[in-house]
This record gives sequence, C-alpha cells and structure tokens, in this order.
Amino acid sequence: MKKQTLTITELTAAISKAAMELSMHKSKNTNLVKYLRRDLARAKTAKRQEELNAKA
Repeated sequence: MKKQTLTITELTAAISKAAMELSMHKSKNTNLVKYLRRDLARAKTAKRQEELNAKA
C-alpha cells in the first residue's frame, strides 16, 4: 500500500471532517483524529525545518 502525502491544508480539512464524523457517531475509528493530528504536527515540523535550512 502506497502512503498518501497530504498538504498541511488537506490535513487540517481531514481532521475537521474526521472530528465531525466522530462527534456525529458516523465513524468507528476513534483513533483517526489522533493520527491525523500527529501527521499534521510532523508536516508542520518538516516545513519549519525546511524554512530554517533555507535561511541558513
């Protein structure tokens, strides 16, 4: 299975959608929001690191 790469904006939208589905009891995967938030944090960290490396 190929891992899908999402942008920060797409990850933010996916978190909102997953949280809404979870609150409406449409989703069975309660860990999805947690995993998406973790991925968003990693993406933001990588972006910051690239920006710092570009300045140096």
